[in-house]
Amino acid sequence: MFIKKKRITIDVFDEAKIHSGDVVSVKHAISFSTDPETNEPYGVYDIDGYSANVELVYSDHIQIYISGIGGFTIYIDDVVDGWWVIEPVK
Repeated sequence: MFIKKKRITIDVFDEAKIHSGDVVSVKHAISFSTDPETNEPYGVYDIDGYSANVELVYSDHIQIYISGIGGFTIYIDDVVDGWWVIEPVK
């Protein structure tokens, strides 16, 4: 899925045909959360190549779940900036 950086809308996920209940391939080397108080990263995961279940699709983000690892929230800006590549599994 190649996305040009432009106005960010839910079309990013619509064009990729990603919906709740889908199984997707996740291509992203590292994911981490940031502690809101210290701004330090924690919960670093190498999740490149995993399959994930799409749980919810919102206007600006989706929630996925990777079995054995946990849930992730992916914002459209992160997809456009290249942090995540989310592709439907055919």
